[in-house]
Amino acid sequence: MIFGLGAFQGAIGWWMVASGLAERVEVSQYRLAFHLTLACLIYVALVWTAQARVPRSGMLAPMRLRSCAKLLLVLVLAQIYLGALVAGLRAGLIYNTWPLIDGQLVPAASQLFFAEPWWRNFFENPLTVQFDHRLVAYALWLTAILHARRCDPDPAARRGTLGCAGAGVRRHVPGRARHSDIARTGAACDRLDASGYGHDRAHDRGGPCPADCRKGKHPIRGTPA
Repeated sequence: MIFGLGAFQGAIGWWMVASGLAERVEVSQYRLAFHLTLACLIYVALVWTAQARVPRSGMLAPMRLRSCAKLLLVLVLAQIYLGALVAGLRAGLIYNTWPLIDGQLVPAASQLFFAEPWWRNFFENPLTVQFDHRLVAYALWLTAILHARRCDPDPAARRGTLGCAGAGVRRHVPGRARHSDIARTGAACDRLDASGYGHDRAHDRGGPCPADCRKGKHPIRGTPA
């Protein structure tokens, strides 16, 4: 399946490039977003397949942890898709201030929805696309913090995790490639979060283990505690 998606990605790449060969000097934002999102899906599929090859005891993470990880994955992919629309429309060059956008915290409805039919604004209106990209970023940030709290109940470790995230936000990282690399890494790591990795880290630090671990068998590794 992954091999087939790779071949399909090549065809989509030509389809995207072809949109900029006549009557315009840039590619279609629709095709660019589809091309980028498909690349991310292939990347996630590769990581997922590789993780499936790792021996496991068969224990699943709690339902709420898995649900939050899946939500994170959806939000990351949605954010990548919106980022491609922003790049295709060059909206980042037009609206490049934060937290205000075009001088307002929330743009007026007349500016966000002026194209007809209304749904075209979500794909062709630079202001609406950029605003949606920011809203999903806020939702993704809040969901990531919630997920970090659920994955690792140790306050010290949680402070370290959020501290590293804050340092990453404050540090200037040049180039668009680094921006998309971080997004793809987030998409892949959601698979790792649901596999008990956070518990392994807590166990290695000598932190408290669940009841199953104290009974003599580590729930994730399947080895004596």
